[in-house]
Formats: sequence, C-alpha cells, structure tokens
Amino acid sequence: MRTIAAEGRGALVLLRDTHMKLVMEDSASPQSLRQYGLGAQILSSLGLSKLILLTNSPSPKVVGLEGYGLSIAGTRSIPKD
Repeated sequence: MRTIAAEGRGALVLLRDTHMKLVMEDSASPQSLRQYGLGAQILSSLGLSKLILLTNSPSPKVVGLEGYGLSIAGTRSIPKD
C-alpha cells in the first residue's frame, strides 16, 4: 500500500481463497487461473491496460491477462518493512 501511495496512483486487487491449495508445479492450477481471471476482470473494468506488478518473485508466472486487454509493463519489488 505504501508503494502505491508513494506512486500517487494505482490499484490493488487482493484475492484470497483460504481453501485453495498451492500448486508447486510449473503449470497453473485451475484455481489460480480462476483467480487471475477474476482479478483481470476487475482491473480491466477499472480501465487499466498496462500494469506494473509488485512482486518479490524472481520469475512471476502470470497467465491469461492478454485476453482481458492487460499486459505487464514491468515489475517492482515489494519493500520489506
């Protein structure tokens, strides 16, 4: 939230499914695809198209955004406070 506030604009979509199990494979699970789809719909409805992804993952795997008119323009690390 501080990173978005410091930027002066932005959107945060936090989807939390406490029943979803993490999949450690290289492929995306059906549960994660549904979550990406829901988040992508929200961001698209807000009129966004180019996103800067806040992540501490060295190689984030984001799938299916193109179908919603979204693209990842870059990434930034989440500060550890």
